[in-house]
Amino acid sequence: MRLGLWLPTFTAGDPDYRTLPDRAREAEAAGFDGIYLLDHLLPIAGVHTSAWLDTVVGLTMLAVCTETVRIGTASMVAGFRHPVLLAKQLASVAALAGPRLQVGAGSGWYAPEYEALGYRIEERGRRTDETLEALALLLSGQPTTYHGRYWWFDDVTIAPAPEEEIPILVAGGSRTPNAGSAYDRPSMSPSVLRRILRWDGWISPCAGKEELTYHDLALVQRGLGETRRERGGFQLTHVQWMHVVDTDDRERALQEQLPRFRALMGEHHSDQHFIDTYLVGSRSDIQGRVRRLRDHGFDEVIIGPVTHDPQQTALIAEVVRPALQY
Repeated sequence: MRLGLWLPTFTAGDPDYRTLPDRAREAEAAGFDGIYLLDHLLPIAGVHTSAWLDTVVGLTMLAVCTETVRIGTASMVAGFRHPVLLAKQLASVAALAGPRLQVGAGSGWYAPEYEALGYRIEERGRRTDETLEALALLLSGQPTTYHGRYWWFDDVTIAPAPEEEIPILVAGGSRTPNAGSAYDRPSMSPSVLRRILRWDGWISPCAGKEELTYHDLALVQRGLGETRRERGGFQLTHVQWMHVVDTDDRERALQEQLPRFRALMGEHHSDQHFIDTYLVGSRSDIQGRVRRLRDHGFDEVIIGPVTHDPQQTALIAEVVRPALQY
C-alpha cells in the first residue's frame, strides 16, 4: 500500500505558508508516494473548523518545487467549478508537473460554498457529474462542445493539453452525522457509487466508524466486478488525519492528540468521535488500523497532520510505513 501526505494548508493553528515548499520537498525526500491538497472555498464549520489555501495555486507550487512525487487533490469540490476554467488550470499545472498530476473530486457538503456562487447544494450531484464529464473532454485537447443542464459551451479547445491523461478519482461515501454534515448519510448513495465506478478511482472519507469504510469498500469492489472493470487501473484510496505521539502508551498519546484534533475539527466533537474516526492512540494503535486498511484492499492511504508542526511529516512516515507492507 502506498503512503500519501495531505499537505497542511489549513488556517487553523499558526501556519507559516512560506515553509510549504520545504515541507513538500521533505515529504518527497522521505519517500511519500504522493502529496495532496484538501479543498474548501470558504471557512467552514462542522467536519472541520478552518479555511484552506486555494488548491490550484497549491498544485502549482507542488509542480515546481517537487520533481518525481505524484501530486493531486484529495479532494477538490468540483460541483461549483466551471469546467472550462478548471480544465485550463489543471492543464497548466500538468504542463509544469509532467505526468504526475491526478485529480480527486467530490460534490462537497458545505452549502454556503454553493450559495456564494449563486448555486444550490441540492444540485451538487448532477453539477459534479457534468463538471467531470466536460472536464475529461476538455483535457483531451480536442475541440469540445458540451450542452448540459448546468454547463454549456461550444467549440472550446484547451491548450496546451496534458501529455498524458490525468486520472480522476471520485471522493464520497458513508459518514456518520458527527463525521459529516446534514447532507451525509451512514450509507453510500447509489448515485455516488455510480459516479465512483465511472471514473479512475475512489477516495474514501473518514467515515466516523471504521466498519462503514469497509462496507463502502465492499460495495465499490462488488461494483467493479459487476461492471467487469479491470481492477488494475482503478485506485482505492483512503484519507485520514493523524498526530503522532512517539509512545506505545495509549492514554498518554490520547492526552496530547485529542486537544490538537479539537483545535482543527471543532470543540463540538466528543473524544469518542475522534477515537472512532481518526488515526489516534499509540504507535501500535495507529499501525493496527493502517494494517486493516491494507488488508481490506486499499491501494493508498493519504494522511494529514492536524497541526503545522514540521516534525510530523517524518514521524508519520516512520510510524505508518512499517504497516504498509505485507
